[in-house]
Amino acid sequence: MMDVFTERNTMSAFIVKDSSINRIVGKVVEMEVSTFQNFMGESDNGAKDLAEALFDMNVAAVSERYPDIDSRKEFHPEEFIYVPNVVDNDVQTLMSVQCLLYQCSEGNIPSFSLYEALERFSAILSDCIIGRLPEYNEAKWG
Repeated sequence: MMDVFTERNTMSAFIVKDSSINRIVGKVVEMEVSTFQNFMGESDNGAKDLAEALFDMNVAAVSERYPDIDSRKEFHPEEFIYVPNVVDNDVQTLMSVQCLLYQCSEGNIPSFSLYEALERFSAILSDCIIGRLPEYNEAKWG
């Protein structure tokens, strides 16, 4: 029988913090990123719906990695808490996006349209960060 405590401390996939998902969704809303429109819809709860979908995708990925464990119950027993309008600096947000992508790269999760939208958002945010660097703005074109 597996020692869950020992296994949890050496796991390679995990459920990210609620604050990470809230940070990502806050930046998506701030930037009005259209790649997530299918997951947000037109309702007032669109951002919350996206946050919950990202959380569920993360849980599904961890369940793919550890099929013998109830990932949701074992690694995030409390309810997911969506906090609206959490906006952090772009670099921290990019790190959160890349962490979530990595944690969700199990099984067939990378083929999900939500995962693909998160990948596109990572590229968009990276481009925004790089585009503000003085070195980029001073670089020669061509």
